[in-house]
Amino acid sequence: MSDTQQRAVENPQQPTVANTQEDVPFVPFTALEPHLQRLHDVSIEYILSIYPKISTRQASNKTWGDELESQIVTFNPTTKTALPTPIQTHLLQTLPSSSADPSVAEPVYHPEFAKYMIESTPPTPYTILPASLLSVEECLHSRRATIQYKLQTNEQVLNLSLHPRIGADLLAAQLSPPGSPASSSSTSTSQAQSALDTLISPAPYTVAHASITARHHHTPSISITPFTDTHTSLPPTLTLPHILPGPGACGLQATFQCASLGQARALHDSLTIVAPVLLALSAATPIYAGVLVDTDARFARTGMAVDDRAPGEGVAARWGVPGMYLADAPMEDETRYLDPGHRLGETYVGRLEEAGMDGVMARYFAAMHGRDPLYVRGEEAEGLSGEAVFRSLCGSDWSAVRMKIPEPQGAGGWRVEVRVMEVQMRDWENAGLLVFVALLTRVLMKQGLDLAIPLPQVRENMRRAQRRDAVRSERFWWSGGRDGVRELGIREIVLGGEGWVGLLPLVRGYLDEERVEGEERAHLERYLDFIGRRASGDEKTAARWIRNFVQAHPGYKGDSLVSDEVCFDLLRAMAEAEKAG
Repeated sequence: MSDTQQRAVENPQQPTVANTQEDVPFVPFTALEPHLQRLHDVSIEYILSIYPKISTRQASNKTWGDELESQIVTFNPTTKTALPTPIQTHLLQTLPSSSADPSVAEPVYHPEFAKYMIESTPPTPYTILPASLLSVEECLHSRRATIQYKLQTNEQVLNLSLHPRIGADLLAAQLSPPGSPASSSSTSTSQAQSALDTLISPAPYTVAHASITARHHHTPSISITPFTDTHTSLPPTLTLPHILPGPGACGLQATFQCASLGQARALHDSLTIVAPVLLALSAATPIYAGVLVDTDARFARTGMAVDDRAPGEGVAARWGVPGMYLADAPMEDETRYLDPGHRLGETYVGRLEEAGMDGVMARYFAAMHGRDPLYVRGEEAEGLSGEAVFRSLCGSDWSAVRMKIPEPQGAGGWRVEVRVMEVQMRDWENAGLLVFVALLTRVLMKQGLDLAIPLPQVRENMRRAQRRDAVRSERFWWSGGRDGVRELGIREIVLGGEGWVGLLPLVRGYLDEERVEGEERAHLERYLDFIGRRASGDEKTAARWIRNFVQAHPGYKGDSLVSDEVCFDLLRAMAEAEKAG
């Protein structure tokens, strides 16, 4: 489905790029490289041409949407295997589409990086009204059921972050005894890499993979630290020399439309600070390539996989914590609100300011041009427009929270996307996270809470959020205290304590002010209670549930290795949990 058709359902989480030329190819980085200076220049000219119009754009701040990524798995009881199933193209051809009957709003299904993945979005935007919030769970369930209806009896669509054994063959040499033929064989690793290559979806994803490799000057890799169990004898660090276990994992994203650019900037900053909390609450990735790891979330490892920076290049990574705060009045000390890597695009700052852009936004757009476009939609590099380059740069900003720029044409407003949450097993759990974040944005917009802490501490929070059982064992930097910042546990941040009111009490206070009562309030409280139980540790994260299942399995040997049989039973149990709700 084209971006134009996506936009026709007026879904605020959709990409801002309007494309009516689906057959136009993508120009890869190797072809762009000789023309980079010109491409940056024409992109800057484009943003200067549209900024006066979009900077004053006003829109409703009551609409939002979600993007849920899922995986297709085929179960074989005879061989005790549960394998990722690369049928994305077939599914997209058979799933219902609003374009078939424009009068009927259907959920929108999208391709994703791996052929075994599929992304779905709601048919129309949600609103912040209780009735709409309470429709989220049914919408998620309906989308998953629609996909499941198209599958064979032995196939299952799973809300699964990362397939537990994707990339396991890459580790054969590293897990073999020293001196054995397998330990020194490059053939097995090469074959495993080639097999994973076939699971990458067509362009633009294959182009992105090639371009990341070209800029990086070698194949990006993912480092994992095995969990040390009673009989673990693995190296302290293992390396997965392939991109797929990164963007081949699934996530849960939400995008919120704002009333104005100013509101979007403030919400961007607040959600940047909250993002590590959401990551810890949703942690769901304790297994990589058949190995129990000592972390619970995928965020940093996905960043490793898509890191296109050349050795020694100082620019900020595309995937990570946002490189700067965007509020009108950031902290006085630049090191507290700006990543050093965001200074590399500053040759354009003066030019943007001279055109009337304020200093913060000038630095934001200049920093965007401190990175090179990975690929651009078009026929050849020489003829690419500033618009095409600018949209490519926007589309390859993979920050945990990012601001989405409105199209010059149309009435859509500035939006903020939260990209950090991990997908949950059950529809109601995903709905609980989405409803909580949606209500929290109302609190942040309405009350203008100042949650600001230095960005280096946000980055540290993100590192802590991915550690094993972070909800129960880690403390996070949070606004307040004698020096303006203090450390709190997830329980205190969400439920309140140590002088902080708590995110959940703030949300409940908002519902009180809006006089949400009766049956609607009772149903919303089910989701808020779930968030509270997660924050207190009473409700297991998906990562802890998965880890406990593996360690209790009779086929697990306490060696941190997750076999095909254990994986089969784990995914079957997850499928049953999804059905049970």
